[in-house]
Amino acid sequence: MIAAKPHKYGWENQIADDYSVGDLNEEHIMNAVRMGVRGGRMPENALSLPCENILKRFSLLKDGKPLQAAVALFAKDTWQYPQLLLRMARFEGTDKLVFIDNQQVHGNFFEMLDAGMAFCYKHLNLHGRVVGLQRVEYLDIPREALREALINSLCHRSFDSISASVSLGIYSDRIEITNPGRFPVGVTPENIKQFHESKPYNPLIASVLYKTTWLESWGSGIKRIMDACQAQNVPEPYYEVWCDI
Repeated sequence: MIAAKPHKYGWENQIADDYSVGDLNEEHIMNAVRMGVRGGRMPENALSLPCENILKRFSLLKDGKPLQAAVALFAKDTWQYPQLLLRMARFEGTDKLVFIDNQQVHGNFFEMLDAGMAFCYKHLNLHGRVVGLQRVEYLDIPREALREALINSLCHRSFDSISASVSLGIYSDRIEITNPGRFPVGVTPENIKQFHESKPYNPLIASVLYKTTWLESWGSGIKRIMDACQAQNVPEPYYEVWCDI
């Protein structure tokens, strides 16, 4: 049965035994709902619902207890989940020999995403030009591409190993974002830029992020990254599988 329905029994669908609804960040939940309503993916009456009802709508509760997906998305404190970690480093040159900055952030999805984007703004060059009457600012690598890549890495990852984490490395010639997990069946580093169906590693987490507009469906994230890079005339990203984990 488990082999037939792996996602039903996967990490994200297990109950977080030591957590209650009160251990989840209500502000993050309501901000996500507002995004969903604004984007037309959630009904407006969701704004007036108690957090517990919202979590039920997201299928993040079982027998009144939060699932681990709820912890990954909204927990106030993630101390029991060491894998909910984003490691960030700015290296001198093109290898890992010398650190300029080295940080780690434990937290939920939204906290890690904010920290990752802030780190990019801290260490990438900010450029500006006047378009019409307005000044337009942009980073060395498009903000939209960085944000999409970080969202994908934090969502489409394996949570099973407590020692595995997402990492963001900034070098003088590139940025590397790595996460634990595998590509979906049929997707390879060679064909990932081609059209492919959406087969999220964590369907429940992906569903919540889709409803709240943080994530798109239909496997369009890679194309948005490529389009943003092309619009700013920077090289497209490339993908590698370093080991089978």
